[in-house]
Amino acid sequence: YKRQAVSGVTLEGLTQNPDAHQGRVVDWELQFVSLEEAERIRTDFYEGEPFLLTRALSQGRAFVYVAVPPERLVEVEGLIPLERIRVVGRIRAGAAALTGNPILDLLELTRY
Repeated sequence: YKRQAVSGVTLEGLTQNPDAHQGRVVDWELQFVSLEEAERIRTDFYEGEPFLLTRALSQGRAFVYVAVPPERLVEVEGLIPLERIRVVGRIRAGAAALTGNPILDLLELTRY
């Protein structure tokens, strides 16, 4: 992937206007909670798609889903619950249909 310009979109700004920022690239510090697999009911993902359940470090500590491409799965399998990570991701959805939480497509991940 070619490095794209990271927007200044914050989680708070995204939650105030979730549809306005779709497709923008963000750089957020998050806390890893778990690696999950999407069930059929999660219509913003394909069934079985791996994703990280993370929590924002900002006030409110909202959950953020980070979709993981299959070829990057090995990279995230060693994450430890509550570990801090930096994610560069493209906003897939500002508010997931099922939960209202944002979904990012993983572009880069840095462990602290």
